[in-house]
Amino acid sequence: METYNIDKLGDYQLNKQNIKKFIKESDDEVKPIVRKIIKNTKYIKFTEFMKELYKSVNDLLKCLKKNKKQVIYVYRTKEFDNKSNGWIYKYSRDMINFLEPNIKINLIDKEFKNVNNDDFIIFTDDCIYTGNQMRTNVREINQWCKKKVKIFILCPFMASDGINTLKDSIKNIKYENFNNNELIISKHKNIDKYMIDNFLNLKEMKLLKSYYGNLDLDVIINDDDDIYYTIFYGNYLLYFNHKLGDYLSTISLFYMGVVPNKYNKKIFEKRVEIGWKGLLKFQVIPLISNCGYNETNINVNRPVCPPQPYKSCKKCYI
Repeated sequence: METYNIDKLGDYQLNKQNIKKFIKESDDEVKPIVRKIIKNTKYIKFTEFMKELYKSVNDLLKCLKKNKKQVIYVYRTKEFDNKSNGWIYKYSRDMINFLEPNIKINLIDKEFKNVNNDDFIIFTDDCIYTGNQMRTNVREINQWCKKKVKIFILCPFMASDGINTLKDSIKNIKYENFNNNELIISKHKNIDKYMIDNFLNLKEMKLLKSYYGNLDLDVIINDDDDIYYTIFYGNYLLYFNHKLGDYLSTISLFYMGVVPNKYNKKIFEKRVEIGWKGLLKFQVIPLISNCGYNETNINVNRPVCPPQPYKSCKKCYI
């Protein structure tokens, strides 16, 4: 099995010194919310991540043994080699080769001529939040594969919302005359307890949202109720050693260090008003150790730190 060099990983825990500065610079009315978020944030180290991935892979191997299968098909999703899907596949492949070297692993991409009924088609990922992206991939299988297969979701961290999205997708497919495939969810760490709804009430979330009115800084958007619900309900107060999620998964701007205060609120308002990018500087105090962010061009769709090891790499290991 591939040797994982932990020394190559940086330290991306919350920065205690910057936390003090961040709280100090926050407006008084929002300071209790800031403290509450920081107190309840979960940082997932790489070693913890790999332990959970090992459990997921082991669960797959048990399923294969139970079904007397020696062959699996791993589905190459869009931009597979440059996303978390391909990164997790490489680690999972090494674990399988080490634990059960007789298992044959095939990568497929809308080519199912060798797939038979009851074969396993595997989807890999690092964390499933809403399940919307994975749902699209599952539907591709039902659209293009003419066999009745077992769709195995190999993912070490998942939210119940995401799992329910995938289950509902399978149910809906049945009514659309697609194949009646079986969905299997791997053993995983459930992340429901880190949902922001568990820690902030409606009043607190509205107040926090008032400081981050224009959340997608790459594309100027209107600040309305739909954006509010999209941003905060369903967000999770966690991030990984290998990545900070986008604004649909977590409160990216907060962790990136955009301080909730009157100064930054005015910058948001000005940027919406004049529509210029890269000219007005935010006050940024990064909350994550060893991370720095541009004060003018902040991309909440693709946070750059912690650095994602699978971005633009040919060999997607650490």
